[in-house]
Amino acid sequence: MRDTLFSWSITRLPGTVFTGQVDSPEVLARDLIHEAGHHWFNAVLAATSVSFPENSVLYSPWRKEIRPAFGFLHACWAFSLIAIYSAQAVDMAPSPTHGFLCYY
Repeated sequence: MRDTLFSWSITRLPGTVFTGQVDSPEVLARDLIHEAGHHWFNAVLAATSVSFPENSVLYSPWRKEIRPAFGFLHACWAFSLIAIYSAQAVDMAPSPTHGFLCYY
């Protein structure tokens, strides 16, 4: 469960999520929420015509690297959504999923 679950989405296929196989429905839900959050954020940016300067960068504590503002804000949004989900799902999750969700 501590292994990295590779999930991703692409802007060319809005609403589509790609993910690896996982044995825990709670962990799968967490990654689906994370990726759906990216689509949601992209839709909001497009609807409001928000853009970011190419040279605008910030440090990402999740990746421990400098990232463009667009990527950094995406990470903040997606992480916030999975933190909210994890706080709600943790009490009903079985072990070891419970500990995994507590981490978030």
